[in-house]
Amino acid sequence: MAARFKGEYVCKLDSKGRLMFPARLKGSLPEANTMNLILKKGFEPCLTIYPQAEWDAMMDRFEDLDEFSPKARKFERSFFRGAEEVEMDRNFRFLIPKKLIDELGFKKEVRVLGVNNRVEIWDADTLDQYVAQEEEFSELASDMMKIDKNGQKT
Repeated sequence: MAARFKGEYVCKLDSKGRLMFPARLKGSLPEANTMNLILKKGFEPCLTIYPQAEWDAMMDRFEDLDEFSPKARKFERSFFRGAEEVEMDRNFRFLIPKKLIDELGFKKEVRVLGVNNRVEIWDADTLDQYVAQEEEFSELASDMMKIDKNGQKT
């Protein structure tokens, strides 16, 4: 079963940089490997979290890339750079590396967003600024709902 996350949650980092996975999102974690997560810097200024099963499914898509293509290699290098596996403890807490906390400007309070197959962690101010700069949501929705998984307009 694929993970399907939704919602926005205000969470706090503890003094060690640990974050408790929001209770409402725990139910969306796949049964197998529920304690393993993959953290990576997102395309936007946020941290992206994938459950191990979702990460593995995404890795299957990378098998189709041409390793002889400089563009494909550059994409893979950028995508995988800094990705690391973390394990949640029995209280569903996991440690965010200090380097990522500093790089993304996380303060004590962060916003955790459930975004379909992944979870994003944002600094609250950064998220507010980013959302304010997005184009009109209705226009974005209209454009995105006309694009298939291969990026082709339908």
